[in-house]
Amino acid sequence: PFTGGLEEGGDGGGQGSSSNSGCGGGGGAFMDEERDEDLSPDAHTSMVFHVVPKSSKSRWNHIEDLDSFFTRVYQYHQNHGLLCMMLQQAFELAQFIFIMVFTSFLVACVDYDILFRNKFPSDFNYNQTDKITLPDAIRTHAQCMEHFSWQLVVTIFAASVFWLMRFGHACYTFFQFWEIKQFF
Repeated sequence: PFTGGLEEGGDGGGQGSSSNSGCGGGGGAFMDEERDEDLSPDAHTSMVFHVVPKSSKSRWNHIEDLDSFFTRVYQYHQNHGLLCMMLQQAFELAQFIFIMVFTSFLVACVDYDILFRNKFPSDFNYNQTDKITLPDAIRTHAQCMEHFSWQLVVTIFAASVFWLMRFGHACYTFFQFWEIKQFF
């Protein structure tokens, strides 16, 4: 064992020993460069390789991308399972439909000139104390259809395409996480 240059029965200086046996001699308290070379791996020593039998690998062979699989396992766990994840997706899709319908209604079916008192409804009796309410500013169905501009139709069409893509992604996600549910 290395004793920092002090060997039993030696003079402590390490002057009498010049061997590379690694027993503490030949350099005082510090190892010399020849000692460092002894620590390098020998090219002739055999290395041990651990070979995994194919039978233990077979339970993961059906999964092509283990990284994405374990990422989905983590998401499945963090989002509290398949039911919670699919309910979240369904509510997000319903929320998007509501936002598009409500925005279209506000753009096409509300007469803002009446709402902000720039003009008055035809059956309205003008009096300082009379108030204009939201039902007074809402257009009829025929008037709403007249106020649907081509920009609004294009916007609704683009939003519908986006919604269909999100719906397709939700279906794809369902089948991915169904596999994770089966795994658990």
